[in-house]
Amino acid sequence: MSPVKLAKFTTFSLLILLTLSASQVHVIYKANITDNNVKWTVMFYLDGDNDLEHWAILTFEDIARIGSTKNVRIVVQFDRSGAESEYGGWSTCKRYLVTKGLSPSPNTALCDLGEVDMGDPNVLLDFMLWAVEKYPADRYILILWNHGGAIAGVCVNSSHSNDRLSLPEIRYALSRFYDETGIKLDIIVVEACLMGCIELTYEVHDYANYIVFSEEVMWAHQLKYDEVFKYLVRNPGIPPYELAILFAKSYLKGASAPYNIMSVVNLSRVEVLYSAFDEFSIELIKILDDHRRDISLAIAGARGFYVSYMGDIYSFAESVASECKLDRIRLAASTLMSAINTCVVFHGNDLTVHGISAFIPRDSEYYFKFRNLYSQLSFSKDCLWPLFLEAYYVGQNMTTNVPEVKLLGLSGKIYYREYLNVTWRSRDLDNDTVTYRFYISNDSLIWRKVYEKTFRESSQWKLHSVLIPTQNIEDGGYMLKIVFSDGKGGVDIVYANATIYVDKTPPVISDLTVKPMNPAYNETVTLSFQVSDNISGVDFAVIVVKINNSTFKIERVTPVNGQIIYMLPSFNYGSNVTVEIEVSDKVGNIYCTMISYTVQDPYPPEISNISISPEAPTQDDTVTVKAVVVDDGGGIKEVILSYFNGSAWINVTMHSMGNETFTGTIPALKLKQGMFKVIAVDVVGNVAETDVITYDITLFKLPLTEIIIVASIAAIVALIYTVFKRKR
Repeated sequence: MSPVKLAKFTTFSLLILLTLSASQVHVIYKANITDNNVKWTVMFYLDGDNDLEHWAILTFEDIARIGSTKNVRIVVQFDRSGAESEYGGWSTCKRYLVTKGLSPSPNTALCDLGEVDMGDPNVLLDFMLWAVEKYPADRYILILWNHGGAIAGVCVNSSHSNDRLSLPEIRYALSRFYDETGIKLDIIVVEACLMGCIELTYEVHDYANYIVFSEEVMWAHQLKYDEVFKYLVRNPGIPPYELAILFAKSYLKGASAPYNIMSVVNLSRVEVLYSAFDEFSIELIKILDDHRRDISLAIAGARGFYVSYMGDIYSFAESVASECKLDRIRLAASTLMSAINTCVVFHGNDLTVHGISAFIPRDSEYYFKFRNLYSQLSFSKDCLWPLFLEAYYVGQNMTTNVPEVKLLGLSGKIYYREYLNVTWRSRDLDNDTVTYRFYISNDSLIWRKVYEKTFRESSQWKLHSVLIPTQNIEDGGYMLKIVFSDGKGGVDIVYANATIYVDKTPPVISDLTVKPMNPAYNETVTLSFQVSDNISGVDFAVIVVKINNSTFKIERVTPVNGQIIYMLPSFNYGSNVTVEIEVSDKVGNIYCTMISYTVQDPYPPEISNISISPEAPTQDDTVTVKAVVVDDGGGIKEVILSYFNGSAWINVTMHSMGNETFTGTIPALKLKQGMFKVIAVDVVGNVAETDVITYDITLFKLPLTEIIIVASIAAIVALIYTVFKRKR
């Protein structure tokens, strides 16, 4: 059987953690391969339900020459039409874990899905989820194999009215897969005709790292999977970049001109290409009226392919620069070609192509044939090349006035939080409906569309305003441009003379302290913290002081050199002080935090003015001790009079007399000297204790009359003795 042109074949790298419904799949075969340390899982979406069934069988046999190993798993979803008689001529869709020498027979399949539509994105998604859940690995490849038609899609299914996977449907399957697993594909290989286009990369670039495809038609059974997988199983540590190139080289090894075209695109770099293509498109629109013939010659001179509606982008840019000979066009073309060289990391030896094509129809017939389909692509909705095609093919048949736009209030630095507010005045002399597309860039190299709005214009100036949500815009500074088109070829662009700042991040509070950390009731407290905001800057802080959950004070303060210092007064012992801090930046983002402390009482009571009564007690007297005891913190809990009774210290409680005076009693002591001390304890447990205080105790105390008599007798005795001594 002679070779036929293969429309599509794609390999993806994937990882997934979901199960397939038991109602859809029943396992009937298991291979003896361990589950540990798997490096790669290859998911092969082999659509043979069409005129390529014979070549699909040969491709399966190529895979089985190597088969799965402990490091590489190869799973295949194989759909057949049943037109070929090999292996029983079955016509349903089956899944296989391909081991070495495995035949695609019904009894070797893991499961039979019955009749499915391989052009249904949910079927593709289900296969990927099943494969990753059953055969997890470090890296993944998904291969799509069948007819391809560039912007028209891939995987034609004859049993379902030639349904195929459109580019938006491929995006749907991959985005759902990513959303449910969080896994980005390592490689996409598309072995199908004409699929090497920028429109496909735009659909998948968020979900994969590399894509392998061809701008031209491809021959079935040309990519030698046995050679690629043989190398892979021997070198499972191969980086995805090298493996992607290995796929491309394997196809090119046996291909002949003009079909020896296969390229590898690094999808992490393609945003630069999209922006460069946008700027190139705008420049073409601006010169279109004066250089329509030059652009027509450039389109005709660009490298085309089997179909007349796709063209090599690099070749087209080169041709435009050659025909138009304008410095601005040459610069835009050079930037575009440089971006292609950055993204396309391999494109074989055919120097007339550079690895990626676009919808560049050679005549209006193809443009209008695919116009509606093309408008549904994400690339068409977000990028500006379709506006050039509109101006070139639609505008040539009518006279149109370009809408006029004047931006208002956009100058200097402008800060936004939840929405970008853009206001302008505009008019259109043709009273057309005008579509406005808003793009931002932080480096002028990559422009990203963030909003689109349509207004019915008139010949009179109108005031318009839009609020562009910032939820999908990262914080930072941006340039803003607006591209507007009237649907009849009238297209122009305006740039805002301002830097637009998006700030959705609250300020940062750091080094928050209170000193002292555990303040006493008589201490003031210093609250200090650093504040910063990298975008709009810190505006102010609100400090709310609460005492025992009741608001004490609210004050707005302004940072000085990024620091706020705030003095808190002293509070009563035991007060629970909470300081709530709200810091706001200049667009209203607020960061809240709090710090709390409890007022302490670290000081013991003060004991003073100790007195005893009587001042000269005898052994028969009780002694009353008075002391002034003061505590400015939590208050006095207990005052103790401790005295020595000759053999032990005895504690008695002193009682308050008011006015901070406490009294206690020492009983009569048969001692020559009394000793006591006063001990005070506050409610916190702080203790104050005086030194030992002593006082003299006399033996007895005579009444006054007895003292006089004794004294008189003593005096008389003394007089007699003196007289008697003198007579001697």
